[in-house]
Amino acid sequence: MAWFDELNFTTIKSISFSKKKAAPAKAAKIGFDAGDGKEEDAFSCADFLVADENALICSLQSSLFEEIKPTQKRGHTLMAGIASGICGIAVHPKETILAIAGAEGFVLLWDYRKKGDPISNFENYKKDEPSHKQADGRIFTAIEFTPDGQEILVATTSGEIKVMDSVTGAFKKLNTPPRTSDGRGHPVKQLIVTWDGNYFAVSDTNKAVCLFKKETDPNKPAEWNFTGKILSHEVEVTSIAFGRGLDE
Repeated sequence: MAWFDELNFTTIKSISFSKKKAAPAKAAKIGFDAGDGKEEDAFSCADFLVADENALICSLQSSLFEEIKPTQKRGHTLMAGIASGICGIAVHPKETILAIAGAEGFVLLWDYRKKGDPISNFENYKKDEPSHKQADGRIFTAIEFTPDGQEILVATTSGEIKVMDSVTGAFKKLNTPPRTSDGRGHPVKQLIVTWDGNYFAVSDTNKAVCLFKKETDPNKPAEWNFTGKILSHEVEVTSIAFGRGLDE
């Protein structure tokens, strides 16, 4: 018997063994006397795949149980699933990168050409206070790249818009984070950015539309400033869009 531990799985749902012939864990057989005068062979097992309930799929070799260091006992990740509903996907305007926002508070940046492990940010995942979540556990609601690809805007159920560095995947520490309200805001439904990257607007569940402008003064921090808010609709706003001119 051999134990395969230190594996970062949740509940295991499936195991599939390779059709290749099982090989001893070590190149040479290790014999020992089991008490009956017969020499037992070394443990042998076919390589196998394991999948858990979060769609994490790993390839495990029979020799892994002999490893000493925990980091070398985890096998090779073939696919990492997503444990939360997806609230938005944005495409980098210049590179082969997708930004994927999980409703429960995480963001993944994945290069769909290189297909490596994504850059992940779980800073807000299942960590926000209950008052910052919807009844269904949602935290993030929408996601967009800025036209230059340098920032990612992530809207929340509290009305705050978080700003992420698209290279590092870290949220920026801002002097004044953009918000739709000074107090408790309403969940953002849609977030759009102008073609030149100077403005972005959001609509929320409170029948309002808010506008934000990028600070262009070189003597001030390059942050997003609240510009205005309109609340004049009898029903919720279903969609918003920018034109390409000042009168649109």
